[in-house]
Amino acid sequence: MPGVARTAWEYDDLGQIDGQAHGIAAVPDVSDMAAMFKLRNTARTLAWSGKEQALLDEENAKERNVHVGDTVAVQLSRGGVHQVKVVGIYGKNDVTRGWVVSGDLIADFRAAQPSWGFVTVAPGTAVADIQRQIDKLLADSPEVTVVSRAEFVNQQAAQFNSLLTMIQILLALAILIAVLGIVNTLALSVLERTRELGLLRAIGLRRGQAMRMVTVEAVVISVFGALLGLAVGTGLGAAVVRALKNEGFSDLAFPWTSMGTYLALAALVGVVAAVLPAIRAARVNVLTAIAHE
Repeated sequence: MPGVARTAWEYDDLGQIDGQAHGIAAVPDVSDMAAMFKLRNTARTLAWSGKEQALLDEENAKERNVHVGDTVAVQLSRGGVHQVKVVGIYGKNDVTRGWVVSGDLIADFRAAQPSWGFVTVAPGTAVADIQRQIDKLLADSPEVTVVSRAEFVNQQAAQFNSLLTMIQILLALAILIAVLGIVNTLALSVLERTRELGLLRAIGLRRGQAMRMVTVEAVVISVFGALLGLAVGTGLGAAVVRALKNEGFSDLAFPWTSMGTYLALAALVGVVAAVLPAIRAARVNVLTAIAHE
C-alpha cells in the first residue's frame, strides 16, 4: 500500500516451556519488528536464521539462566514438543516481553491468525489516510479494529480509568461507612462518659474545650484508620505488582499526591463526624451528669 513504510505481525498463544506455563508470541519477521520499535539486542542478533528459533528478553534470561545457544522444549496448544534454540536476547522495551518464537511454529498455535498488526507510515503520509484505507480492507472483519498509536493508548487507558472509577466509588462508600462508624463510636463514648464530662465541666472545662476534646478524639481515630489503610494498601499493591511481574507489570509507582489528599481528607472526615457528638458533649447538664450512674 502506498504510504506504508513497514509492517509487522504478532501471533499469541499459551504454552509450556521446559514444563512451565508461559505466554508465547510468534513474529514471522522479527527484524522488521525490531526496526519498527527500536528493539536492541543484548546478545547475538534479532533475526531468524532458520526454523524453531526463539528470542527472550534480558530480564527473563537472567532470571531463568538462559543463554544464546540453549535449547528449550516448547509445547504449544497443538502438535508435539518442539526443541527450540535461543538465538538472541533483547533488551527491556515498552512493546514486548518474554518468549518470541519464529513464524514456522504458528501452525501449532491455537489460532493461526495474527493477534496484532503494526504499520509504520512513511514520512510525509497522513496517518489518518492510511487508517481509512486499512479500514476499507477490513470492512468484512468487524472484530478487527484499526487505530493510531494515540488512539490505542487512550483505549488502554480507558480500561484502567474504568477500574479506577469503580475503586473510587467503593472508596467513597467506605468513607461514608467510616463516618457513620466514627459518629456511632463517639456518641457511645459521650454517653458512657457522661459523669466524667459533668465532673470536668464542674471543675472549669468550658463548652468549647469539651467540643474540641471530642473533635480531637475523632480526628485521631480517623487519621489512624487512614494510615492503617494506606499501609495495608501499599503492601497489597507491592505484592500484586510482584506477583504479576511475569505479565509485564514490572514498575511499582505510588500516587503520593492522592495518598496525601486522602490522609488530609481523613482528618476532615474526623472533624465532620465529631460535630453531633461534640455538640452533645458540650450541652451536657453538669448537675445531671454528675449524678448519672
